[in-house]
Amino acid sequence: MWVSGASSGIGEELVNQLDKSTHHIVLSGRNIPKLNEIASRLQSEYTIISFDMAIEAEVDKALNENKQILEKVDVVFLNAGISQRSLARDTDMKTVRKLLEINFFSHIKISSFLLPSMIKNKGHFVVMSSLTGVFGVPYRSSYSASKHALHGYFESLRLEEYVLNITIACPGFIKTDISKNALQGNGIKYGKLDPGQATGMPVDKMVNILLKAVVKKKHTVYIGAWKETKLGVFLHNNFPRLFYKIIKRSKVK
Repeated sequence: MWVSGASSGIGEELVNQLDKSTHHIVLSGRNIPKLNEIASRLQSEYTIISFDMAIEAEVDKALNENKQILEKVDVVFLNAGISQRSLARDTDMKTVRKLLEINFFSHIKISSFLLPSMIKNKGHFVVMSSLTGVFGVPYRSSYSASKHALHGYFESLRLEEYVLNITIACPGFIKTDISKNALQGNGIKYGKLDPGQATGMPVDKMVNILLKAVVKKKHTVYIGAWKETKLGVFLHNNFPRLFYKIIKRSKVK
């Protein structure tokens, strides 16, 4: 199994819980000391791969240098990502491109590289999207765009390569530091914990629900408080005027 973005949040908890059910885990991210710390607690065999998802050349190098190991992988958690906290009008194009590079293009590069071996292994891609991949919300324009793009790509891939399993996960507010690491319009980290994140679903519970959905080979799984996930999706699809009225009044930061 391979978990990208394994050094914190959902990725770290995925590694912790997967350790009980697999013999080899590939951990990737930028924070080598943190990856080493996490790996030191594992009972499973592991491989650490370090690269920056925002830099295409680093992604290419990491994939090619670890080709023999990665071709044996049969489950890939495309989890790495970065969020946004800025109005569209205040967001530099450089920041827009960085969000798309990390959240979309890097994952497409990884999945394309692995595609021949994943088809051979009848593998499973687990794509970490978001509720903002289903509908847009304020302060997340480019982040939401990157997640919508993931949905389109992997839903098409699912139809093209029927031997593959693809699960798209759409979490709502989860108690992680995602808002602290989110980019403002000028590319600087937001550095604050959103109220939604602070009171969100515990990350261990979220990962437990996700892994159960993966075992069941679900196509899509919505994870979070009922009102923000299933009810939100239902209202968006069936009562769009009411949905947008509610979203405009809600506190999403």
